[in-house]
Amino acid sequence: MSEARLLIGKSWSGAAVDADLQASIDLSWDDRRLQLAVEAPFWSDPPPSGPPESTEGLWNFEVVELFLAADDDATRYLDFSAEKKENRWSGNATLDADHLPGRPWRANAFAIHGQGERRRYLAAHPLPGLSPDFHQPAMFPRLAR
Repeated sequence: MSEARLLIGKSWSGAAVDADLQASIDLSWDDRRLQLAVEAPFWSDPPPSGPPESTEGLWNFEVVELFLAADDDATRYLDFSAEKKENRWSGNATLDADHLPGRPWRANAFAIHGQGERRRYLAAHPLPGLSPDFHQPAMFPRLAR
């Protein structure tokens, strides 16, 4: 089984952030499935108004996102549930191989939280641009096998 950890420990532009702001996504995979575990601070931002499901404009809410793309830039999105414990939250998911893009994979992870002037956009691997733009799969590093 292969493993990787994406530590979301920088701003979107590359500045380091304090440890209490950081989130992480641990990945492990084989030919049949991908498992992931998320650990992140909980900021109590207002949630989306609808039930947990695919949400348009998800980046406008408190969120931790994993972007997983193939070299051919195929894009698919998947959801999972999470559990809150005091001032942190965690989540686990197992994704069958037929729901995943082809390999080799490129990956990046992001955490977004806060309101107004206090809004923060954090990344495991910073991306270029004048403002946060997480939809740059060609810039994501490859996951080691």
